Amino acid sequence: MKAAQLGAHVQARLGWAPSGPALPLEGGLLNVVWRQPTRAGPVIAKWAPPHVASAPEVPLDPARLAFEAWGLSLFGPGRQLASLGAGLRPPRLLDYDASAHVVLLEDLGDLPDLGRWLVHATDSAAAQLGERLGRFLGQLHGTTWRDPALGELDNAAIQRTRLAVQYEAVAALLDEAGVPDAEALGARARELGQRLCQPGHCLVQGDLWPASLLIAEPGPGPDGAPAPQAHLIDWELCHFGRPGQDVGHLRAHLWLLEGEGVAVAAPLEAGFSAAYAERVPAELWDADARRDAQLHEGCEVLARSLGAFARDPYREGPRREAALARALELLRRA
Repeated sequence: MKAAQLGAHVQARLGWAPSGPALPLEGGLLNVVWRQPTRAGPVIAKWAPPHVASAPEVPLDPARLAFEAWGLSLFGPGRQLASLGAGLRPPRLLDYDASAHVVLLEDLGDLPDLGRWLVHATDSAAAQLGERLGRFLGQLHGTTWRDPALGELDNAAIQRTRLAVQYEAVAALLDEAGVPDAEALGARARELGQRLCQPGHCLVQGDLWPASLLIAEPGPGPDGAPAPQAHLIDWELCHFGRPGQDVGHLRAHLWLLEGEGVAVAAPLEAGFSAAYAERVPAELWDADARRDAQLHEGCEVLARSLGAFARDPYREGPRREAALARALELLRRA
């Protein structure tokens, strides 16, 4: 799919006439994303190439957008997740074209993602948002726990890619860093990745990091006071899996933000963890799930500092060393 083709595609699929050229949007690592103006209002379009958009050497199944469309459809009127999460919702699904690997979504506007929003947030606002996110994720996992209607949401291709790119890479990354127990820790990571490829327990969003959370103007909170509103986007990695993958992913990225000087990431994590533990069923969030979260957090910190998706602040110097130490602490404690 090319930008010049998008207007005709939207008109054919939705009947909405384009009113200008498609505008590329930044921030997407997996897909190519545009905003397409139309006479009925702007539309967000995502196209899935047969590889990671930001890393062409990493192959990825372009059918991943089928999972985003399926996951988002569950929030539609009358569906299982329609009433989930006051103050936090995903964008509305408008269309999915399986042959073109293109999904069309509600345009939520130019909202800051979580990382940008936290730079100017207060401790109180960050904690409130964390509580809202914890309630949402606890309800998402709990509502879909053992739901036989969702058991077919087996995003096996994505999980196999994560196994190869993230979990199986741990031993080599640690060995290159001179870690003496690299092979033993790598075996723990590899075992986690293999387990996450097996049938799971609940619906996981799969890509719960700052770029997937867009923050809107405050609205009424549970007590009637203004509280941050949010939208959770990018559901192409959703999967009927294990809750630790979502929880560990978010915690890893909040730790990385805190290391970059975003002090309010810590109150957000505290609010999230407390609210999540209150809402998720205790039997689902058991010792094994908590261990999964810890292992995944370590693997994700490693991937973002030494691995395939290393962030610039962590490629060298003290931050890289701090990230390696954090990953080792998590992997060794598990």
